Amino acid sequence: AAKLTWRPDKLKAAVERVTGIPALEQVLIAGTCELDDDQPLLQGLAGGCHVTLVRRAPEAARRLRRASEALWTELGELLEAELSEAAGGDLSAILALVQRDGRLLERLPEAIRANRRIVLAAVRRHPDALAHAVDALRADREVVQAAALRCPFALQHAHQALRSDRHFVAEVMQGEDQVERLLTHPKEVVLWARCSLSCAAPALQQDPHLRQVAGLAPAPAPSGDGGPGTPLRALTAASKRFYGWSEMRPRSRSR
Repeated sequence: AAKLTWRPDKLKAAVERVTGIPALEQVLIAGTCELDDDQPLLQGLAGGCHVTLVRRAPEAARRLRRASEALWTELGELLEAELSEAAGGDLSAILALVQRDGRLLERLPEAIRANRRIVLAAVRRHPDALAHAVDALRADREVVQAAALRCPFALQHAHQALRSDRHFVAEVMQGEDQVERLLTHPKEVVLWARCSLSCAAPALQQDPHLRQVAGLAPAPAPSGDGGPGTPLRALTAASKRFYGWSEMRPRSRSR
């Protein structure tokens, strides 16, 4: 069952996982209105309104994909145009653009990717944009938490210091509204915890308490096939699809 805290795009990802219907072929309708993926939450359904799924024709879905790619290009061109304004200290236009599509952070110069406000806006829209933040912000607890509480796999882009911080990893594993989720969606709580733990530092993947939170057996003894934490890797393929995670390759950097 879907939760009111889900975004429409997450609901579509869940439907795709269960039915095989591609997300781009799905149209979600509540009452007489189509739910748009840009809506932050499904809180408009708090009254218990049903959601109807209408399947879009494959050709229409392909046209939509081409339109989305064109929009990405257009946003990139707008971004280039606004960089000259940013050079004068006005970041408002760039802030508006990353709030619309956080992945644009990848195209920004390092000086702007070091701007905390810009990065926070980007990761709140697209958690995987954390891959393109500067090292100092990937070590910033609030920035990483903003991304990881939207999608647990964002933790893999955090600085090693945070991925090795037991208390921080525990916070991410618990997620938001854990008490409510534990009562209504216990399996989702466990899945979230396991996905988070799979992105923690290898040493923490052996931690008895964290493994208990994730509903895992005690850590196996080190072996030649990858050592502690290897069983968690089997989770990631299906789980990333469930959370709608899209990989973003981080820039090369030293840790």
